[in-house]
Amino acid sequence: LIKFGKAVAADANAVPEEVWAALKSRYDDTLLVNLVAFAGIMVATCLFTNAVRVDLDPELEGYRKR
Repeated sequence: LIKFGKAVAADANAVPEEVWAALKSRYDDTLLVNLVAFAGIMVATCLFTNAVRVDLDPELEGYRKR
């Protein structure tokens, strides 16, 4: 899941086949659809919060890219 998240964040159009294969071996199609939908929602949320310059929650500060 972490590799999938990182791949989507880097380029949602280029998730490596080995990442998909690992996900497909563990999860059914319904869960994969939900996973992709959730990833899309998170990308959209990040885009929106960056555009309107929402402050990062203090407890998330450690995850900020430097």
